[in-house]
Amino acid sequence: MVLNMTRGNLAHLIYGTALLTAISVTPLVTLESRLGYPKRINSAKFFYPNILGPAIVSLVLTILTMVPRLMNPNRWHKENKGFFLLMLPWILFCCLKFAHNFELLSKTTVHVWDEEVWMNLMVLLLVAYCLIFCLALEQMLSWCTIYLMMTDDMITWRLYLERRLME
Repeated sequence: MVLNMTRGNLAHLIYGTALLTAISVTPLVTLESRLGYPKRINSAKFFYPNILGPAIVSLVLTILTMVPRLMNPNRWHKENKGFFLLMLPWILFCCLKFAHNFELLSKTTVHVWDEEVWMNLMVLLLVAYCLIFCLALEQMLSWCTIYLMMTDDMITWRLYLERRLME
């Protein structure tokens, strides 16, 4: 298998790894409640003990997902439809980790919610986490589109047209 590693592919590799790492890192959350005050005072502390482990897993899954994209288009054949299965671990890992961490952040948000402060920091963090997941969904759709274009010989056809125009 001949791999086609360009600067654009390297940027996509870093982007996909960073997205999956941001989604998959699960913090240790400490919830604190102070009793005896006239008003309920709650707080939450986050600690990220191990970021390197999820980053390595994210890198491996991103490389596995990008194998169809890194292949030389001249060696791509319609028979390679099994390459779509290489994207599934990235997609499943991303969706499962998002669901788990979203539940954790939601419970934390409910715990520290203050009715007087309408723009709570936890709500902003939850919205930011959802936006990161939207970027990951866009990446998943991009990879699926590239896969479908490659299986329909669109990439090969485009390269053929570019060569013909340069002659």
